[in-house]
Amino acid sequence: MSLGQYQEALTAFNESLEIKPNDFNAWFKKFMVLEYLGNYQDALKAIEKAIEIQPDDFNTWFRKSTILERLNNYEDALKAIEKAIEIQPNSFEAYFCQGLILMNLQRLSEAKQSIENALTYGDSSFVPDDIRNSIQNLAQAIYSNTQ
Repeated sequence: MSLGQYQEALTAFNESLEIKPNDFNAWFKKFMVLEYLGNYQDALKAIEKAIEIQPDDFNTWFRKSTILERLNNYEDALKAIEKAIEIQPNSFEAYFCQGLILMNLQRLSEAKQSIENALTYGDSSFVPDDIRNSIQNLAQAIYSNTQ
């Protein structure tokens, strides 16, 4: 899609939301377009509205954590990813994201544990062995830096 097409999509979602303001899918798709366009503040507002409509949706909490991380709001990003893990406790991606957020907060021993949780509890069956080994090496490097 071109930039103009994303702008057109955003206009269409805004018009749709004027008619049907509680349309979860429209809010989520609006978030995705705003995120792509780099408009992170408005993307955050859109994902928060989607969460308001469907508070137990894993993807919205996960995406909220990623947008907050892009805004360097790591404390709130951590709260959002923890909610995502609460909803879907077997998510490799959520534990791994939690580890990255904790690294940004310099909470390295907790980051190591989150990355290990990603490999232990999360569905990482799709992760190739070489990437799995790299992730384990990352966790070990984090651990070594906390000593």
